[in-house]
Amino acid sequence: MPDSGGLEKRSAEIAGIALVSGFALGYVFANAFKGKVPKRLQPTGGSQTAILLVDHGSKRPKANDMVFDVAEMLRSIRPDVHFEACHMEIAEPGIPTGLQRCVETGATRIVVFPYMLSPGRHATTDIPQMVEEAQQKVAKHVEVSVAPCLGIHENIGKVILERAGV
Repeated sequence: MPDSGGLEKRSAEIAGIALVSGFALGYVFANAFKGKVPKRLQPTGGSQTAILLVDHGSKRPKANDMVFDVAEMLRSIRPDVHFEACHMEIAEPGIPTGLQRCVETGATRIVVFPYMLSPGRHATTDIPQMVEEAQQKVAKHVEVSVAPCLGIHENIGKVILERAGV
């Protein structure tokens, strides 16, 4: 018979890793470019680029706060790029408000970044569709694109190993 105490301890460790995954993903995103944003995300020809982070949204306020903390972290790393954050559903602000905030800062180009690990339906279909609809209402004159989600990256592996303590 398995030791239920050991299983409970391991489940708690895994749950702890899951709870910090949002911060881990922020770390990965921030470090993936090693202080440099790829040319496709840099302002071009005098335009002002903004990056809008979009997470799923939650009924839990602390979970919703995480994407804003990541945006703040990214601002400190790249103060020359404007970062906003919003939620896809469940919580406010939503995508239309996030796009509007980017426009209000003078952005002429907005890169929407699905703050999700896997390229599932939300990251590949729902968010792009919601962005397109919102753009027609609040950002018609602005170039808007949707970047791929986080996906697989060496830094994600490093964060998993670090958080697992191995």
